[in-house]
Amino acid sequence: MSAADRTASIAPVPRTHRGLALGSALIATLACLLLAAGAAAARGPTASVSLGDSFISGQAGRWQGNSTDALGNRGGTDRACVATPFGCRYERSRVYPGGTAPPGCARSDVAEILSARVGVSTEINIACSGAQTSAIFRASNGGRRFKGEATQADQLARIAKDHTVKLIALSIGGNDIGFADIVVACVTAYATRTRPCAARMRAAIDAKLPKAIAGVTKAISEIRSVMRSAGYRPWDYRLVLQSYPSPVPRASENRYPEVGIGRAFVGGCPFYDSDLDASRDMLVPLLDDNLRSVALAAGAQFLSLKDAFQGREACSRTTQLADRDNPPSPARSEWTRAIGIGPILQGQGIDEEAHPNAYGQQALGRCLTLLSARRTGSWGCKNAPGKGNDSMVLSRVSLFPERFRMRLRVSPRHVVAGRRRCFRIRVLSSGQPVGGVRVQLGPSAGRTSGSDGRLRRCVGLRAGRHRVRARRQDFRPVSVIVRARPPRR
Repeated sequence: MSAADRTASIAPVPRTHRGLALGSALIATLACLLLAAGAAAARGPTASVSLGDSFISGQAGRWQGNSTDALGNRGGTDRACVATPFGCRYERSRVYPGGTAPPGCARSDVAEILSARVGVSTEINIACSGAQTSAIFRASNGGRRFKGEATQADQLARIAKDHTVKLIALSIGGNDIGFADIVVACVTAYATRTRPCAARMRAAIDAKLPKAIAGVTKAISEIRSVMRSAGYRPWDYRLVLQSYPSPVPRASENRYPEVGIGRAFVGGCPFYDSDLDASRDMLVPLLDDNLRSVALAAGAQFLSLKDAFQGREACSRTTQLADRDNPPSPARSEWTRAIGIGPILQGQGIDEEAHPNAYGQQALGRCLTLLSARRTGSWGCKNAPGKGNDSMVLSRVSLFPERFRMRLRVSPRHVVAGRRRCFRIRVLSSGQPVGGVRVQLGPSAGRTSGSDGRLRRCVGLRAGRHRVRARRQDFRPVSVIVRARPPRR
């Protein structure tokens, strides 16, 4: 741009038109504010959204417990069975609607987000089996389409525009460290009687973990960016990062001995003792610890699930297989899908195996329900031994994240007692206006505006110090002092 152009671009408005120009600018500014407020008010129904991988998409939701019965409804465990005069007709679409049955995204009708009761009118599941962190990122920031779908962050952007999102649950990172490869390697080692896989498993995890955790950190950042672009402030919604339950028990808690056919051909937990212990006491806690660190650093709530299935894993001593005489039950049956040797040795890998089944998904949904009532802190979820999947309990694992902090501004701060004065009040958090804050000023109270966090109250105060108090859910209360001096005589 030339000097003449720069001069022209800043030429003063002629005096005769200046008032009209300023008025037009003011009207335009007000119109933009009203449109922004209208857009926020025009959002659709409240919603909770799940993002991530198979552990939250609902894979293995077809099954309720495990059974050695290979016919009909498999001892009552196969929810895809439709009874006919000629036996069962298996309709996976009953369990995995919308064409998502494996090898698709495996979004089952019992996915965690669907059974959780978090006070919203709509539950939306966009998690996808097999997803890595790159499937979360926006396409414009390195994200990759997965199984023919847009990245989950880009899907979330559309949901956030059409709904009032109140809670986002994220389960991600397991596929980045090679969860399926670990299962296949350990099962193959057991089936072929080669060396246990624990040492190799640890080396592979150590090599992949830093990149995986960096991906989870970026995934949370991407979700925050999407919500911010949609006009949400951090306190408008809850973001929960959860870890993973163990699909297998410790060796000492396994009802089948290491030697024999029980683990491989009856129970569906074909692992060496050392590999069972490494999975339960190394891999699951390691990932839990790292995900917790990511969540707390990012200001997200953390839901620890490392002990959620304790005593409910495949082959656990405290569970039993279902059959005609012992129908499946959430109190007695296993909560993870059994693992078969055949498909793995044939090179098919794992599908629904080693994932939370219908009972497990509903248990995780109960965990999320309980967490939704805890506005602060991070929590671990466990089951109650001998009871059903509606008897989950929470225990605190961290005081963080804490309630948001807000800053209260009041003007003037010094007035003459007995004279009615109008006070200008504004509440901010991290520089952003906070609406809906109840402010008490002497006998007068009101709530700040949602658009600019402002409030105006006119009141006469008695001589002395008056504490102006501001309160809102999810925020620490804050106060300032206003002084009213006696009038001069």
